[in-house]
Amino acid sequence: MKNLIVLLVMVVTLTFTSIVSANEIKVTIPTGSAGNQIEYIEQTGAGQLLGPECFNPKPNGGFNILDTAKNRVISINSEGKQDGIHEFDQNIITPVKIATDQNNNLYLVDPGKGIIGKLHNSNLLFFKIQRLSLDTLIDFGVNDHGFPFVVLANESGGISYVFELINNVAKINNIIEGRLTPDGKVYKTTLIKEKGYDVGHACKISFFDINNKLTKEILIKSNHWIGGARYLGEVNGDLVIQTHEFELDANYNTHFEDLVKKVSVDGTIKAIAVLPRKCKYVSNDTVLANSAVYHLNTGINEVKIEEVNFTPIDHYKSALDQFSRVEANEILADSTTTDKNSLVITQSLPTVNRSLIQSTAQSYWSWTWYCSQSNYNTTGGSIRPRYITAPNQNYQSVPYCWGGSDSLASFQSRQGSGWTCGNINTDGYYISGTCGVDCSGYVQRCLGLNDKKYDTTMLDSSNISFRVSPSSLKFGDAWNKSDHIMLYHQRDGYGNYILYEATKLNAYDRVAHTVRNASEVESAYHAIRRQNINEDV
Repeated sequence: MKNLIVLLVMVVTLTFTSIVSANEIKVTIPTGSAGNQIEYIEQTGAGQLLGPECFNPKPNGGFNILDTAKNRVISINSEGKQDGIHEFDQNIITPVKIATDQNNNLYLVDPGKGIIGKLHNSNLLFFKIQRLSLDTLIDFGVNDHGFPFVVLANESGGISYVFELINNVAKINNIIEGRLTPDGKVYKTTLIKEKGYDVGHACKISFFDINNKLTKEILIKSNHWIGGARYLGEVNGDLVIQTHEFELDANYNTHFEDLVKKVSVDGTIKAIAVLPRKCKYVSNDTVLANSAVYHLNTGINEVKIEEVNFTPIDHYKSALDQFSRVEANEILADSTTTDKNSLVITQSLPTVNRSLIQSTAQSYWSWTWYCSQSNYNTTGGSIRPRYITAPNQNYQSVPYCWGGSDSLASFQSRQGSGWTCGNINTDGYYISGTCGVDCSGYVQRCLGLNDKKYDTTMLDSSNISFRVSPSSLKFGDAWNKSDHIMLYHQRDGYGNYILYEATKLNAYDRVAHTVRNASEVESAYHAIRRQNINEDV
């Protein structure tokens, strides 16, 4: 596995307002490779930085910070000082989210292995989640009764699963439509889409009781595209809402703001805070605890936990105001117009139905195959995908294979002939005798490009694709950068993209149905659409 220490990951220009109240710093940890520092590491094949991934307040003060670069949790006391580090064997558990109950027990969730861990009196207990894929995990918590829960994303507001931990099994004891919060509230965010677009300039947050009965709704409006809104809690009768808003400039750069707003029950915005630009963007980077809003600020030189200070709404002017909606529409219209030159370029590119792109993407993810001993054995320096834990059993999803671009038919044939299934060794080139797909191999097959192996640069060329606005994405478009590419599926309403990708993210090591924070994606990737798509759906 090739690791690269990254000092800065930014490919778009982010401009923020000049009138912003300074946040109060509660915790500061310097970045670096020393034991008491936090490191940013780029993992080839994952398309994401490892490092500070999430945090949560402790019930009696202080915080826990999950550090995925070193597979550990850093404990911070109420004075903002480190008072302990919990390190974990990544072969046993690789957590991507953490939570703390009222008794200060630490919980961890590993979606790749389907495990919930509980750290109790320095002992780590493991509970296996059965018959539930956690690919689209967006939240993890512990409710007031001490039961851990997960929230899985979809376009309809998500589904929450509450677990009872018994005899090393995480048993589902409740399923709730919508997003469950630690304080017991259930809500859904619905993006109000405008005609011809994937988003709009408003969203609706709906709250429900335990019987799924609607109790309250609030409408959030903006002058800019709203990519998601997340409920953080209530303070003095006002709702605290985090939103992700964006615009596109004339050079196809996406500009965004992550905002925290105090909103009255009638939808009036009373105060606002602009969250800072960061080295690493993560989901759920802002929480409310004891009437204070805390934010994980992942900077280049320091990782900080800050108490957010708000600016009165009449003192706020968005940096996105300089990018007009009309300008973005004109860009999109220009990109979809085929002139004589582009017609010559794309004449040789076969037309593909969008429905076929979509069904192919899903088929690679749902594909079930049998792993023989020969498939399980490594070859020529290959490294086995971590989700393949034993031979002579069935697995779901085509495995990640560096340099691979198998069609489903060729994967089935090679798997049946005893080839090694998957390879996550990204130090070098394709290893002969391995089968599966890497990120670009998977996307090219979904796009119907079957004549040769394509890499991310080739998929970005004008004879294959053109750029589109994030406001107009369709299932089957892609997010691309130099070292990774992913297929867009849909938005979850909370500021995340739901994707299909061949990835090492979260130790999936296969084609996965993933969720990534919109700020992470928009800061590092650009959206593209294949030329010559027949829009049949």
